[in-house]
Amino acid sequence: MVSGPTGSGKTTFLSQLFLDICQANKGKSPVLWGSFEVKNEVLMAHMLNQFSNINLTKNLSKFEYYADRF
Repeated sequence: MVSGPTGSGKTTFLSQLFLDICQANKGKSPVLWGSFEVKNEVLMAHMLNQFSNINLTKNLSKFEYYADRF
């Protein structure tokens, strides 16, 4: 369990940790997690930006490329 005050980076930390686990195991370690504070759409957008290492809202032309790989 991870807990802390709002805005302390819990979601960012956990999403990066799980992205790293999935990438290290070439997608063979499925992960399921969720948040009662963050909507799924917001969480996926956050993780997709982390996965791509770029701000996809400023690089919309690259969205489809990274979304397919995600």
